[in-house]
Formats: sequence, C-alpha cells, structure tokens
Amino acid sequence: MSDIILQTKGICKSFGGTQALKGIDFQLRRGEIHGLIGENGAGKSTLIKIISGSYVRDEGEIWIDGKPADIREPKDSLALGIRVISQEFNLMGDMSVAENMCAGDYPCKGGALRWVIDRKRMNEEAQRILNDLGEQIRAETLVKKLSVAQQQTVEIAKALWEEPKILIMDEPTAALNDQETKHLFDLLRRLKARGVSVIFITHRLQEQFELTDRITVLRDGSLIGVLETKEATADGLATMMVGKNISANYQKRQSSAGDVIYETRDLWVNDQVRQINLQVRRGEIVSIFGLLGQGQDALSRALIGDIRPRSGEIYIRGEKTILRSPRDAVRHKIGFVSEDRKKAGLLLLQTLKRNISVASMNKISRKGIIRSGAENELVNTWIEKLRIKCSSSSQPVASLSGGNQQKALIARWLANDSEFIILNLPTRGVDIGAKYDIYQILEDFCAAGVGVLIISLELPEVLGVSDRIYVMRDGRLVAEYQNSPDVDSDMIMASAVGEIQPEKGQTGGEHG
Repeated sequence: MSDIILQTKGICKSFGGTQALKGIDFQLRRGEIHGLIGENGAGKSTLIKIISGSYVRDEGEIWIDGKPADIREPKDSLALGIRVISQEFNLMGDMSVAENMCAGDYPCKGGALRWVIDRKRMNEEAQRILNDLGEQIRAETLVKKLSVAQQQTVEIAKALWEEPKILIMDEPTAALNDQETKHLFDLLRRLKARGVSVIFITHRLQEQFELTDRITVLRDGSLIGVLETKEATADGLATMMVGKNISANYQKRQSSAGDVIYETRDLWVNDQVRQINLQVRRGEIVSIFGLLGQGQDALSRALIGDIRPRSGEIYIRGEKTILRSPRDAVRHKIGFVSEDRKKAGLLLLQTLKRNISVASMNKISRKGIIRSGAENELVNTWIEKLRIKCSSSSQPVASLSGGNQQKALIARWLANDSEFIILNLPTRGVDIGAKYDIYQILEDFCAAGVGVLIISLELPEVLGVSDRIYVMRDGRLVAEYQNSPDVDSDMIMASAVGEIQPEKGQTGGEHG
C-alpha cells in the first residue's frame, strides 16, 4: 500500500478571468498532519473545496489510495472518507451531541421497515467515540450548552462517526484560548496515531511548527514549496508566502508619545470588569494582553460607549467625558474595530466604497445628499494609502480577503480623522503579509499623532508592535510594562496567568 493517501496532479481552477489555482501538485501521506499555508487569496480554500467536492476542478486529477477519484460534489468526497471541519461550525444547538454526530445517519430499529430511531444505540455509539477521544462530554447534552472548544470537539467527533481517512481543518484555533488549543492538538495527535491524515490550515506559523510534519506553501494560486516542518523557519515561510523578504516577527519602529488622548480612572464596567486605570498618548501604540475571556470584550465596549460603566471616569484629551453610545465616540474622533469584523463591523451587503465612507457622511454630503465625487476622492485616497487590494471601490466588501476587509475597517476610521483607535483582535484571521501591512499602517498614523489601543491574544503581536503593554486578568489590569528588549513573553505570560511577577521591565506594578 502506498504511503500517499491523497494526491492532486496539475489542479487548475479559474473564476471568470482570474486563475485561482495554477497546476497544483499536492501530496498527503498516510497518518501525517500536513500544514497548508499562504496569504488570503493564495488558493488554499479553493484547493480544499475541490478536494471536498464543493468546487469542480477545471483541469487536473485527484487520486485517493493510489486510484483516480472523480470528485464532483460533496457526497463523492464523503464516500471516499474525506471530512472537512470549517472555522464556522455546522451544528444544531437545540439537538443533542449524539443527534448532531449522526445527523442523516441515525441507527434505527423496527425490523425491515427501520422506522424508529434507536436512541439507545445512537447515544451509546456517540459516547464511545467521545470516550475514545478522551472527552468528558455526555452524548445526551444539548450542543447549545457546550463551550466553543467543546463544540469543536463535537465537530471532530461528528466527522469520526464514519471513521474518515482524511480530516481537513480550516483555521480551527481562531476562537480557542491557549489551553483549548493545546487540547485540540493533543486530540489531533491521537487521531494521527490511529492513522487519520490531517490537512491543517492556519495563519499562525507557531501552530504549524508545533503540530505539523510537513508544510505546503501556496502563493497567488501556485505551489511555492513543500518543506519538512523541522527544517522550516518562520522567516523563511513568511518570505515564501509573501514573495519578498519580511520577518515573521515584526519589529516596531521607535516612536515619540505626546499628550494623553484617552484615559480611564477607576472604571468599573460590571462585576467582572473593575477598577480599570489606563492611559493612551498621541503617537503611541498600547496593547492589552490577556488570556481569552478575561473581560476584554466588555472593556472595549465600555471604552466606546456601547456599555455604560457602573462607575469611574473617562477623559478624552484631558476633559472628563460621558460616552452614552458609540455615536458619541465617533463625535469625539474615536474609532473602533471589533473582534468580529463580519458580525459587528462590515456592511457585508455593501461595497468597499460605502464601508469606508459610512463614518464620514458629514464630510462627503451636503443637505443629506452624498456628493459622489467627494466620496470617490475620499475612498480612493484611503484605498491607496492602506494598499487595499481590490478591483475597484465598487467591489462588494464581502468578496475581499480577510486582511483587506480589516484594512477597510481601519480606513473607515482614519477617513473620519479619528485621533484614537481601538482595535480588538486586529489581525484575527489575517495572513502574515496583511498583518505586516496593518502594523506599518498603524505606525504611520501614530507618527502623525494618532493614539492606538490594541486588544490582543497573541504575544508575538503584543511584543512586536507595542510601546506599552497592560496585562488583563480576571477583569482587572494587573500589570503594566514599558516594552523593551528586557521584556519577554515569559514575563507577560506570568502576569496573565497569575504567577509571581518579574520586576524587570515592569513600570506600573500590580494595577488597580
């Protein structure tokens, strides 16, 4: 039996005049975890959709277990033992774990007619799979009562209902904290030991190094290279992905901070977020780092007036200010980029132009009527400044890559002359090239006097772009660091998990 379980030969795919894949040769070995990386638009999703039957290839061949496979729709790939787990779960919250796992393939009883679902057998079989995965999840539990990490486990267990040969995972750690990610990796290693082959897609290079055996790099629809993970380097992969020599670890330029533009004093938001004291100066990038679920979302919403604080004070440009709504924040030249750009940021049914200009109506309209010339000039200026890749400003924003969608949201607030911008998870789901661009954009505008507050779960990002770093734990800012070569990830993480605080590099001691 061949060592290769999946092989594509010369796969090509075009959409209109755009060639998304250009003769891709890809191999997946039996029982390996294979990383697939590339910038947004590199062709990763198109290749996966062809393998899984969502798209039909224009040219090329797919081979499974050494035999040609005619995959033209999802049922073809399912019959060949291929399962895809996307970033967005496909679960029914009001049904049990077991019902979700065997949806469409219920064990039945009732003799030849098989007209009654055998719930006892269904629950027992589902529980056996969960137990094999080492999970403490009951098969009878409703999915809506589970955590995000548990729901992802159910997606994997659902895929294992029919013992797949190949598991494809697309950005599976996007909504997981560090502990949940570690648990997922342990689970995938156990599946690998059982002979399951995994294609693992993530923008986070460190996860590729930690988990995978080999890594395939795509760029602009072409295969750039395949490397043994142990022989790869972060900078080497970054260069292969982007096509130019950039460092995977961004190094911030020196900046000069000015007056305090935004400040909170003893801000209490709710029972979970309390006694917040922070300052951001003009020309400064300040980060708040913490593990997932430490109160960051509630704090960010309070800072823009979306949640009314219980007590405490907010000062903008040195003046005490009450923000009753996000509209008040916009009037005070404050911009906000949400952690979920699709649900709480982008106008998905609108064009790129309207997504950028929507906060600047006072600048481009007269007596309630939008001046198209002024709108075009404003939007095109920011498309050029932020290097947004698009066919035109009239392109639907939903069709842009994740990185360019994020740039569009930043452009929205800079076009409105925002002087202070809050970005919650600014590079979530963004490839390394777009990350680099976003960091440079923020630095450029800091140099022009804009203050930036970043809320991040990624230590390399925090250490790479920040002038100062706050650490948030259990709803409080527990430490503050002036970023310098003396400050490292171990020190920041020690504060985040509540270990003894190192004194080196710490400027504010225990906060609050």
